[in-house]
Amino acid sequence: MFSQSYFDLISAKRGKALYAIACGERMTKLDVKERAGLSMSTVIAAVGSLRAAGLVTVAERRMPGGGKPHSVIDAATDKCVFGISYKAGKLYAAALDLGGRVLSRRTMTPSEGASAEVAITTLFSRLSESAPKPIAIGVALTYADRDSLVRALSEEYGASVTCLTNTQSVAYRAVWQGGNYPLAVIGIGRRVKCAFLDERCRRVADLSDLTLAPAFSSERGIASLLSAPCVERTLFDRSYGGHYLYDKGDFSECRDLSDYSRLLVQAIVGTVGAVQALSEPKEIRLFGDYITRGFFDRISEACPVPLLREEGDGEGFACGAAIAAMTECGFV
Repeated sequence: MFSQSYFDLISAKRGKALYAIACGERMTKLDVKERAGLSMSTVIAAVGSLRAAGLVTVAERRMPGGGKPHSVIDAATDKCVFGISYKAGKLYAAALDLGGRVLSRRTMTPSEGASAEVAITTLFSRLSESAPKPIAIGVALTYADRDSLVRALSEEYGASVTCLTNTQSVAYRAVWQGGNYPLAVIGIGRRVKCAFLDERCRRVADLSDLTLAPAFSSERGIASLLSAPCVERTLFDRSYGGHYLYDKGDFSECRDLSDYSRLLVQAIVGTVGAVQALSEPKEIRLFGDYITRGFFDRISEACPVPLLREEGDGEGFACGAAIAAMTECGFV
């Protein structure tokens, strides 16, 4: 699947050529030139460089009736990227080929007391049993000794390692699947984060410490309003008091589930407004543990700009992490 948005995200000409090849099958240099919008001299140089690096294969195809044979180019089948994520006590890992197709998936629940580094390297070892050696690895998880993990993975696989958040992994996956670029993805978990992908920068911002005018909590900050554990606790305890929403020109304290639900909608809509002011994206996507389809529809109705809903599942995070690693370390 070729995505123009994702193609625009790739900065290197060689990377653009590799992406065009990876999304096709038995491409000629002319095919690559037309799809990638590159000059023929650039395509010839890129194919030569990619072939020397073992990232593409080149074969001769004889033409019907004779004549000079044409070179046909394919992405190497012995190259892939790995991605890993962590969600709800479980590690998820995925191996993708250079065309973004999933070659293998593995999951693991780490043993109590086991170090994160041991658990991750063990899971990648299992993934390697059914996938080629990776050229790049994406790690979408929070880990205190991240530098040590990066060194261990680099030494073990000889691969470049990209560290990111689950929210960033969703953003890369969304652009890969054809989402409009520049793009912003808001992820609501323990914290409230937004990943931005545009021409200037690729970054993630923590919005949890903002206080929004339309809705607030006596604990202050968006995290006290929107984080999944806080919402879960409030719903379980029915402790709606201490949350305030803007209603008919004044603030009122939540009394019941209906008020509290409206407060969450107002807070999310306010967050979307802040994201728009920060980046002016063409598209904004939203995901979170309690952002069900029905609740998302309520948010969309109240939001002045269009929104798209994303699934926040561990396997999707792992695939997005692999795509991010391929973008930053493979298509270069």
